[in-house]
Amino acid sequence: MTTPNPKIKICFAGTDEFAALALKRLLENDQFAINLIITPPDNRQGRHQNFIPCPVKKLALEHHLQISHDLKTTLENSLDFLIVASYGYILPQEILNHPRYSSLNIHPSLLPKYRGASPIQSALLHNDKITGVTLIKMTSKLDAGPIYSFSEFAINSDHNAQTLRHDLAILGGELTSQSLLGIIDGSIESIPQESQRASYCAKINRLSGQIKWKKDTAQTIEQKIKAYYPWPGVFTHFNNKILKIHAGSTKSGKTKHPGLIQKINPNTIAIETKNGFFIPKIVQIEGKKAMPIEIFIQGYRNFVDTPLT
Repeated sequence: MTTPNPKIKICFAGTDEFAALALKRLLENDQFAINLIITPPDNRQGRHQNFIPCPVKKLALEHHLQISHDLKTTLENSLDFLIVASYGYILPQEILNHPRYSSLNIHPSLLPKYRGASPIQSALLHNDKITGVTLIKMTSKLDAGPIYSFSEFAINSDHNAQTLRHDLAILGGELTSQSLLGIIDGSIESIPQESQRASYCAKINRLSGQIKWKKDTAQTIEQKIKAYYPWPGVFTHFNNKILKIHAGSTKSGKTKHPGLIQKINPNTIAIETKNGFFIPKIVQIEGKKAMPIEIFIQGYRNFVDTPLT
C-alpha cells in the first residue's frame, strides 16, 4: 500500500473579485490544502453602513476555511507557499520568508510591463492586443520579483476592465495551480525580470475617468470607457452637472473645437475631440438613470448648443 503524497499547504492573501476567482481555481485542485486565508477587516458599505466582507472572505466562509485579518497569523502555520493576489498591503520580509518554498504573487500583466496598481486598466487604455498574468516570487520591491511562469491572453474588442479582470483571474488561478509542483521539484525556476524594460501604472481614483476634450482623442475616450468600467466611469460636465458616458463609438475627421457637439441627424450627435469625433450612445446625467442618447437629447434641448467641459 502506497502512502499518498501530502497536500501542498497554502496560505492565500487577497481581497477583491480577481483574488476570489483565482482562489476558487486553487480550491478545485485536490493536491492543495488552503490552510489559511488572510483578508483585510470588513468595511462599512451601503446606505446603512453595514459591515460587508470582501469577495475573498465570502468565498472562504462558503468553504469553511480559517480566516484571519492579521498577517502575523501566517507565522503560526506551517506553510509551503504564501500566495498573494490583489491584497493591497505591504508584506514584511519576515512574512515573505516564512513559507517553505516561496511567497508568490499573481499579477495581471506580462511583467515587467505594468508594475503597479492598475495593470488591467493600463492594458485597455493603451489598446494592447495581448496581455496576460505573471507568477512571481515576492520581494520587498513592488512587482519586481523574479518570474516563475507566465501566460499570455488575447484582448478582444468587447473586453472592458470588468470582463478582462474576470478572465485574467481565472487564468491566474490556473497558472498558479499548474506551477506549484514544478517550483517544488525544481523543474520551474525563477528568472530575474528585465528591469530596464519595466513600465509602471498608477492607482486609479474617481477623477481618472474625466474626459479632457482638448487633450483626449476619440480613440482615447473609447479606450477610457473600457478601462474605467464599472468604476470610476468616464464623465464630462454639462450644465454644471456630471454627465457619464457609458458607451459610444468613434468617427474620423478633422476637428477645430474640442468639446463642441454636432448634430448628425435628429437622434445622433458627434462630439469634437482633439482628433476625430466621439459619438455617445448611452449617457447618464447626475441624479438620473442611464439612457440612450436620443432620449437624452429630447429631454435636454440645449445639449447641442452647449460645449462640454
